[in-house]
Amino acid sequence: ASYPATSTHGEDSTMQVNLGSGLNMSVQQTVLPGGDVELLLHVRSDYGGGAPDVMLHWGLLLPGSGAWVLPPENSLPPASKVHKRKAIQSPFYRDDQLGHAALTMVVPAGMGAEALTFVMREGYDNWLKDGRSDFVLPLAGAVGSISDELARAAAYAKWELAGKPALDEEAAYDMFEAAVTELQRELRSGAALADLEVRLLGKSSASSAPVQPARSAPAPAPARREVVAPPPRGAAGGG
Repeated sequence: ASYPATSTHGEDSTMQVNLGSGLNMSVQQTVLPGGDVELLLHVRSDYGGGAPDVMLHWGLLLPGSGAWVLPPENSLPPASKVHKRKAIQSPFYRDDQLGHAALTMVVPAGMGAEALTFVMREGYDNWLKDGRSDFVLPLAGAVGSISDELARAAAYAKWELAGKPALDEEAAYDMFEAAVTELQRELRSGAALADLEVRLLGKSSASSAPVQPARSAPAPAPARREVVAPPPRGAAGGG
């Protein structure tokens, strides 16, 4: 189930989630200048008695996929752990004086995630779910799916602008990811996906007919042991 924002102010949004067992969570989201999304989570108990003892068991959802994906470990909240390579477990900080538990997290823009999905553990073994399903919270500023064709065109344009340098596989992949991040930043800033498609592809996915001449420059041939144009997403990159 998704929970729409109860109030929205520019690039900030706030929503409330009833977790069950007398627990309620407020979620404040802020889209940062680089496109990352910062989330501030507060959990309170309807019954008082100090800050709840809770832990978030979570992952991210990409457009068109129900599979949990994990952000880079260097972006995780403090004291978080990767659980069986399938989820992140992040404990909340308990503030008994204020009577709530708090957690701050940042979702990197480069992931292209559209939602946070999670279940909550209270105490040692009380797992809280959205009925029989996981909770799903849409991320502020989430953008539509960027096709591989559009991403490749953006990466190609970026490579051309740089003077068509010869790139090893790692550098080519980094350039591709940077191009995708720039597309996401434009979409978060209000650009229309169709306009980006027209600019980079010469056509919009909403119509099969080109609305202006498409780019016809052929992709450069790769040099030996080098990749001179960024690879498609999903291709093996250097690490």
